[in-house]
Amino acid sequence: MRLSWVLSLAAAATLGPAPQPILALENGVEVVADGVTVRVQFLSDDTVRVLKWPSSGSAAKCSLAVPPQAPASLNVEHEDTRQAAVVRSDRLEVRVGKADGRVSFATRFGASVVSEAGPAAFTSFVSPFEKALSVEQSFALTADEGLYGLGQHQEGYMNYRGRTLTLVQTNTDAAIPVLVSTQGWGVLWDNTSKTVFRDSPDNASLWSEVGDNVDYYLFY
Repeated sequence: MRLSWVLSLAAAATLGPAPQPILALENGVEVVADGVTVRVQFLSDDTVRVLKWPSSGSAAKCSLAVPPQAPASLNVEHEDTRQAAVVRSDRLEVRVGKADGRVSFATRFGASVVSEAGPAAFTSFVSPFEKALSVEQSFALTADEGLYGLGQHQEGYMNYRGRTLTLVQTNTDAAIPVLVSTQGWGVLWDNTSKTVFRDSPDNASLWSEVGDNVDYYLFY
């Protein structure tokens, strides 16, 4: 009896605390992972909104790029596993890791589309006018894919792999925070503050100087 009790404690210590249950939403799911709330919702079968905020942030958003819209009538399935919350449309599968909130995207049949390279990063930002957060999200890319978009710029190149670019409106630069990959996916980064795109051999990231949340739309 004593041995059985000791083995049970050892197993519990190995497995760690049970993950929090997921909250099913219309066309999506919400998960709290390591103090950050992650909300994933399908706008259509091939477009997903990802919204993340820490306890010091907020889900509130008045977007200048995406108008408010009623949820679409979609056939979205939910699955709750120990490691991840999973939602599927007729075209895409989205997994949210319960340990770190990392989101990965695949086709309905399991072929990888793209994955976040790690959890969202939130750091304190203080100006003379407000206290807010700087926000960042990185994405793991394949070695041979190209990235295009980001607006009109004067650097003389179109593929942004291996590049760093600051997205700020100037006289001859038009900043449009949309990336399109040669792998068939794209991202709209919904933040109107100063934003920096960086790409390295390991991952590509988008960082914004001010934001209450990480907010982006994945389309495929």
